[in-house]
Amino acid sequence: MLVLVPSTAWATGGFGKRGSVSSQSPAPSGAKGTSGPDGDLGAYAWNVNYDTSKDKTGVGAGPVTPVANYTPPACWYAPTWDAKGYKKYAEDSYNGEHNDPHGAGSDLIQDGNGKDPYHLKEQDKGYWWYGHIDQSQLNSPNIGDCNAKPFWVPKGVTPKAAESLSPEQLAQLAYAHLKVPPTRVTLNPAMLQTVNLPTWVWLKANRFHPMSVTASTGLLGISATTTATPVSLHLDAGTADAQLYPSSGDCPAKADGTIGTAYKPGDKGDPPCGIRYQHASTSGPFTMTATLTWKVTWTSNLAAGRHQLPSGTFRQPHDMSVQEVQTVVSGSGG
Repeated sequence: MLVLVPSTAWATGGFGKRGSVSSQSPAPSGAKGTSGPDGDLGAYAWNVNYDTSKDKTGVGAGPVTPVANYTPPACWYAPTWDAKGYKKYAEDSYNGEHNDPHGAGSDLIQDGNGKDPYHLKEQDKGYWWYGHIDQSQLNSPNIGDCNAKPFWVPKGVTPKAAESLSPEQLAQLAYAHLKVPPTRVTLNPAMLQTVNLPTWVWLKANRFHPMSVTASTGLLGISATTTATPVSLHLDAGTADAQLYPSSGDCPAKADGTIGTAYKPGDKGDPPCGIRYQHASTSGPFTMTATLTWKVTWTSNLAAGRHQLPSGTFRQPHDMSVQEVQTVVSGSGG
């Protein structure tokens, strides 16, 4: 008995206009669409498609860094052939490898299922699943997690493999494609800071709001939306000679989603979120770092409720030039 193990799936990316991105592996030989006459499911039946119209684009936008020990999946198992389609793929692969155009030896290809190795008697009752990889994560340490040979799964059954497409798996794949805006804070004073004069720091509400990506697969009818919501801003002054407001440097989001308070002319006292530098930056600007934490959740058409994924952060450095203003008092003596 000869067991044919097809090579690990190779990835190609189908990138269209903004808001419609697909990540796919190439179609098996002879595929002719989502229900080809040869039994192939087609080049797009196992796709994971990403709706990225509700996250962020532009200069500086990027993925969040998970705060926990978490790496998004880089591959997935999905239904790729029906019974006849896999039989054709397996035989074509065997004959091509052995330079036998007449098919000699193809009947030796087995998968261990007794007299019906390709599940031909169950043609309409299941699919052969196979591994596919995410074009955007070719450098991921998890890229080889889906290297099992094709396996048969009855319709309506969820495979035991952790990488098999499911609502949570799609949510995690969407996490990898989610982008948020750079953490560019608004300052007052906006340009040159002054020793012992508080600098107010805040985020504009119209720029920092929930971002989301939806991942879906047509054949299984599963979709999942992963949403990142800004929850807190952490300030690092870039020098020990500074006072943070609040003292922890952590500025939580308010009920309306804003972080910090916008300065208004005439405002006095300490800012709700800000920094007071105690020395001038005589050797070059201080590098103040603003780190925004995003809470990440997901929902699905096949999973009730809202579920958690590890929160993520996005850091942004800001050059802070701090001057020292000398006060000169003059008067006349008697």
